[in-house]
Formats: sequence, structure tokens, C-alpha cells
Amino acid sequence: MPRTGILRAEGEAASGGVVGTGTPASCTSSALQTALTGGGLVTFNCGPSPVTIVSNTYVITADTTVDGGGLITLDGENLRQHFLVQPGARLTLQRLTLTRGNFANGGSIYNQGITVLANVIFDRNSASGNGGAIYNAAGGVLVVNRATFSKNQVPLGVGYGGAIASLGNITVTGSLFTQNEARYGGGLFVGSSALGEVINTAFSANKAQMFGGGLYMNNDSSVITVTHAAFDNNTAASGAGLGRSGGRLTVQHASFTDNTAVSQGGALNVSGVGVPVRVVNTTFSGNVASDSKGGGIFNNGMLELVNVTLKNNTNGVFNFGAGEITLMRNSVLDNPGYLNCDGDGTPVTSNGYNHSNDNSCALAGPGDQNGLGLDPKLGPRQVSFTAFHLPLAGSPLINAATNCSLFDQRYALRPDACDIGAVEFGGLLARAYAPIAVK
Repeated sequence: MPRTGILRAEGEAASGGVVGTGTPASCTSSALQTALTGGGLVTFNCGPSPVTIVSNTYVITADTTVDGGGLITLDGENLRQHFLVQPGARLTLQRLTLTRGNFANGGSIYNQGITVLANVIFDRNSASGNGGAIYNAAGGVLVVNRATFSKNQVPLGVGYGGAIASLGNITVTGSLFTQNEARYGGGLFVGSSALGEVINTAFSANKAQMFGGGLYMNNDSSVITVTHAAFDNNTAASGAGLGRSGGRLTVQHASFTDNTAVSQGGALNVSGVGVPVRVVNTTFSGNVASDSKGGGIFNNGMLELVNVTLKNNTNGVFNFGAGEITLMRNSVLDNPGYLNCDGDGTPVTSNGYNHSNDNSCALAGPGDQNGLGLDPKLGPRQVSFTAFHLPLAGSPLINAATNCSLFDQRYALRPDACDIGAVEFGGLLARAYAPIAVK
């Protein structure tokens, strides 16, 4: 899959202009509009202190870079959008805050070309339709690096993507989505035939009225890979951490903690036909479905679980209707007081080397350990960007798995024989390989 994240801010035209003459009063919306005309690099000379500029809607028709130097806020006053990026144009925003933008789609930015963001804060933007902060139209390319999306929203009755609604290609790296709201996809919504990657990114305390408190995808033509992501304390009717009702989804090196759904998937809701959702080296801990239908995972599609830890959820996996776990290997299920596997879907297909402390999953593959009261000896939850439960010394999970990937959830090397579950007892953390966590 193409990596849209390789786009860079190089190759821009020569200087587009400097906004201001050294004082806050000289930094006006009209001065910014003048500097933006014709594209190029736009910087600010507004004095040494932070400055807020009341924003117009700036239409970008040529390649443009705006560098706020960490001091500039553009305020849409809840009346207007900040940027409209036309097809064929490229907008790069750096070290800037965009607040209180408002429009039908894309409260802050409507992108039909290429938009690249680095160290940008989106705060309290809103849309009456979709994309509280950003709407990335079909054919658009959106690259997000080290951005924060906070308290952006679309209506809970109709809208998609509290922070971002993307129908075009998207890469999000090293970013934070927190306290955003929508009907579908409280933090991020990806639809249409988009290709996307979400890397080293946290989704915390986002809300969806229906599906996908943190992230939601719904189109069979979309392809999304989520790598080294943390979904924590999100809420939704279903799939409070992540909801998928269509598309190819891979989740790896991730964690889902303390997410709460009214029903069907406290952490993850999988529905729709097509290819299986694949989850690898991932922890599900402390997630709740109020109806106890998949506090960890609600599955009404096809699902693969490899080196997964499901602990202390209001049941582990709930297979419903056509739901089928087509592959389970090297995974541990430890959800005291609840069934590890539940529902009326197809029984689990075990590929071996799993551990369940009850008999509800009916594991019968090679190396499987299951039985009422078995103790996997998992330690308390720890957090190092993602959350995990390490096996304790003497755990039956240690060296009891096979065909593991080279790295565990934390990007620790798995030495010798590998362990059941998402993380490796005695795993060697190699700094050269560990991704940079969100600061």
C-alpha cells in the first residue's frame, strides 16, 4: 500500500511573505491574506508573545507553507472555515493552532488537494455535517504528523468524524485525538476507497453516538492499518474504541483500555462481510460492554487473533450471527467473572498455543491450554504508551507459543521460544527499533 506519509514540505516556492512588522497589531487577517496570495512560504513577525488572528477562509490554489512558529492561533470565531485547499494545490501547516473554525464539512480545513500538517493543534472546531476539524475529500491526500485534535465535534445526530472525516488517502503519525465527538467516528472516520495508516497515535476520551468512539471505518474498498496505537476511555453505543463495518483493517502493536460501549464491543466491534480483520500483538484490558456482549471484542464478521491478550473485560470475544474467528493463535483470555468466548456465532477455529482460563472457547488445537480456573499468571496493567500485562515468573504462557513475529506489542525482541500473549517475559527492548511515543 502506498505510504502517503513520505510527503514532505520541500520544494515549495520562494518566500510568499511575512505577516506583521513586529507587533501584534500588525498581524491581521488581511495581512495574512496578502502574504498567502500566490503561494510560497508564509511566516509571522508579530513580536515574542503568542498572538491570535481572527481568520478569514483562505482559499489555497498554489503550493503554500504557513509556519506559525509556535506562537500563532487562527480563530474562526465559530463562524467560518480556516482553509479551503483546491484540487492540485498543496498546503503545509507547521507550528500553528487552529481554533473555533466552523463550516458544513471541515470546520477548519476542507482538503481537495494535498494537506500536510506538522505540530498543529486543532481545538474546538465544528462542522454541521462531517469532519469537525478536517474534511479530506475523495481524491485528497492528508498527512498528519504530531498533531493534537481536542474537543472538535460534529452533530451527534448526523455527523461523521468528530476530528477528521477522510474519504481520501490519509496518514496520521504521532498524534493525539481527545474529547472529540460525532455520531460515527468520534475521533476519526475513514470511508470511501481511502488508503490509510495510523501510527504511534492515541485516541482518548472521544465519543460516538453510534459506532467507533475512537475510529470508525465503513467501506469495503478502504484499507486501514493501525500500528502502535492506544485507545483509552472512549465511549460509543458500539465499538467504543474502534468500529469496523467494512474495509480491510489490520491492528498491530496496540492496546484498548477502559473503553465503554452500551452494547456490542467495548473495545472493538467487527461487522460486515469481506476480508477478516486481523489483530496482532495487541492488548484488550478493562473494556466494558454494558450488555456483556463483547467487552473486549464483538464480532459479527471474520476475525484473526494472533498474540493477543484479553484480560479483565466484560467477557472476551462475543461471536454473533455470522461472526467467526477464523484464526486464533498464541493468545491468552483471562476475563474473571465472564466467559472468555460467548455468543451464537461459529465456534473458534484454534490454530494452537492459546490459553483460556475457562472452557468457553473449546480450544482443541496443538499446545492449547484451557480449563476452568487455570491461572495465566499475568501481572498488573502497565503503560508505556500502549498498555499491557506482562507474564509473571512461572507463568504457563512463557515459551509456550510458536510462529510469533520478531517483536512483541512493545517492540521488544522475542528471544528463543516465544510467549503466549501480546508481550514477552524478558523481552529485549531495542531502542533502535522502538517507535517514538506521543509526548
